[in-house]
Amino acid sequence: DARLDSALQGGIIVRESRRQETHRQLYDEDHVNYTVHISQHKDTLFVNGKSLQSNFLINTNTRYRFRLIHGGVCPVILSIASHPLLIIAMDGSPVAPKMTEAVEFAPGERVDFIVTANKPVSTYDFNFKPSSDQCLFKLKGKVQLVYNATGDAAGNILAESKVKSKVIEESSLKSGKPVKLRQGVLVHSLPSSPTSLVLT
Repeated sequence: DARLDSALQGGIIVRESRRQETHRQLYDEDHVNYTVHISQHKDTLFVNGKSLQSNFLINTNTRYRFRLIHGGVCPVILSIASHPLLIIAMDGSPVAPKMTEAVEFAPGERVDFIVTANKPVSTYDFNFKPSSDQCLFKLKGKVQLVYNATGDAAGNILAESKVKSKVIEESSLKSGKPVKLRQGVLVHSLPSSPTSLVLT
């Protein structure tokens, strides 16, 4: 879309005081380095404007608040290998915390989630997956969660994968089917296991 290509995009984060922040006790780090801004140019998807291999550096036993902003055209499903996502806010408003393995979000939507760095020191891929063949995008590199083996203060970079999209219809079915959580939010639940949160 020519209008998106020529537009200025990015994140503006307005924080409440620690005392007023609803879910402040659930995370340790809330830094601009952990903003995930999705944009696209023609058939290429970018994360924070980059198309090369990139990383979010994290320290073990630390909880990070990530802020996800969708400035692209088609819905995206995001997950992080071996790391569940604790959703705490949508479109700037706090919600009841919900653990999920993946979140689907549409253009213009914002999602805040917490990632707990409690896995073995390694690298873990951010996965951007399609929900249909109606809208395909290419990512030339990878976005990774990288555990900091040195213990130094964590920093940040970024990259890519492959994306498509679809509109998931809302339904109120039992286990394994979408269940209404609140206005505009569907959770895909499996017995005793978080699956995916869908914003529609």
